[in-house]
Amino acid sequence: MLTPKAGRAACIAQTGPVTTGCAGGHGLRGARQVIVSPDGRSVYVASKDALAVFARDPSNGSLRSAGCVAQFADDGCDRGLGSRLDSMVVSPDSRYVYAAGLAEVTTFQRDAHDGTLRWKAARMLCTPKNLPGRGCPTARFFYPEALAMSRDGKNLYAGSEGGAMAILRRDPDSGRLTQPAGTQGCVSPMGGGCALGRAVVGTTALTVSGDGRNVYVGSSISDAIAVFDRDTTNGALTQSAGADGCLSQPGKHDACTSVRGLDGADSVVVSPDGRTVYVAASAANAVTVLRRGSGGDLTVMGCIGRSDTFCGYTLVEAYCDGENDSICARGRALSRPRAVTVSRDGKSVYVAAAGSDAVVVFDRDPLDGSLRQKPGARGCVTDPPKSSCAAGRGLDGAGSVAVSDDGKSVYAASPSAGAVAIFDRR
Repeated sequence: MLTPKAGRAACIAQTGPVTTGCAGGHGLRGARQVIVSPDGRSVYVASKDALAVFARDPSNGSLRSAGCVAQFADDGCDRGLGSRLDSMVVSPDSRYVYAAGLAEVTTFQRDAHDGTLRWKAARMLCTPKNLPGRGCPTARFFYPEALAMSRDGKNLYAGSEGGAMAILRRDPDSGRLTQPAGTQGCVSPMGGGCALGRAVVGTTALTVSGDGRNVYVGSSISDAIAVFDRDTTNGALTQSAGADGCLSQPGKHDACTSVRGLDGADSVVVSPDGRTVYVAASAANAVTVLRRGSGGDLTVMGCIGRSDTFCGYTLVEAYCDGENDSICARGRALSRPRAVTVSRDGKSVYVAAAGSDAVVVFDRDPLDGSLRQKPGARGCVTDPPKSSCAAGRGLDGAGSVAVSDDGKSVYAASPSAGAVAIFDRR
């Protein structure tokens, strides 16, 4: 169950209490993504042109502004970031934060005490089309939009809209990123010196399995999930040549396994026990549940779609997957789900739904990974209040959701509200 904090502590917004009833903050305009540091002491929000830093109280999950870094030194932020921030990750040791901008991946060193960030200009990686004069090494990727790091901290993966994915090696001590030469350094649908990848155009999501053996790529243009085997020694990726190498919306890719409910795949996550993969697909208005095999292969279990659809199809069709006729369950407040995450204890799944201005709450079966939405108002929180959902604030256009590792708190970032919402998890 999610309970918003009381009063203005329920959210922090760029415009403050005037229009949102939230506490005021900086660097939150167009908030895209929220993450919690592994040590539980910081929360970071990636917005349109800034990275907002919050100190987190581990005892109750409340947030206090600790500054922000922006493209320009205005709006109360320090300068030290590229344009159009899309994604970020914190290293497993909580020492570094990596941010993907329009034309670069930027490295920040993190203060262990207050979570503040120090820009490491010498440790940036830039795209070949970056503006001249930046003085940073060139890497083989274009317009990175998604980042994921392996749990061992050895590799950072950067996916881009065009489908090229950079494979970066990371020095755990210095945080420095380097890109191997040849096919070990990148994946591309065109090849061109990179390993060949299928169904990866429009990469919007990346995740690495906890055991480090697989990388899963979500694509909103290919309407697919691509499955890669990861070399745990050097981080290189290979994709199966058969249908197990990708799952896609019917009619999109003949070489992939056909699965409905992947139209506009925006987010993909692996459960902590490694048995289940969940996909939020905004165009399908659905969350698809996939069983993960011992080799990392995926098979569909079903999906949960909007109350008037089954995985984006009318009720007349009434099937999620044409191959095994698994029927989808109905879900509430699942319009345009943009992000999905699983609690560390494996008991809950949370979905940020931009069209419903909501965070949707599911109970997860620990045995088979299946989902059941909590009944009544416990199953969703919306802003403004909607029938059958609990009332929250700062959720207009909710696009990202994160759970603290201690299981006490849930945070949601909303670009339309320019806010981060704060919930107690019970």
